[in-house]
Amino acid sequence: MATAEIIILKGKSGIQYTFNVYPANYECPQEGGIYVYTKRTQHLSVAGNHSLIYIGITDSFNRRNYEHDGHECINKANPNCICLKREDDEVSRVYIEKDILLANNTHCNIQHNS
Repeated sequence: MATAEIIILKGKSGIQYTFNVYPANYECPQEGGIYVYTKRTQHLSVAGNHSLIYIGITDSFNRRNYEHDGHECINKANPNCICLKREDDEVSRVYIEKDILLANNTHCNIQHNS
C-alpha cells in the first residue's frame, strides 16, 4: 500500500492513532482495521486539513469500502480521502473506533453524534 501522507487522530483516552491516507477511490486491501472517510482541503501546509466524515471498523477494508459506495450521507459529504489503520484484532478495532468517536465529531456517525 503506497501512501503519500499520514493523519494522526487522538482518542478520548489521549492515545494518538496513525492512519495512512489514500484517495477515496483507492482500491482498499483485504485487511481489517479502522477506516475514516475525510474531506481533505489543501492550505498553505503540505499535508492539508481533514474534516472527518465517517469512522468505521471492518474485517476487510475492500469489502467495507464497496459497501459504502451507496451510503447517502457519506456520498453527500463528498469525501476525497479514505484513511486506513490496519488492526487484525476485532476487540482492538472496536476499542479504537469508540475512543476516536468519543473525541471527534463526524458528519455521518449518527449513532455516536446523538
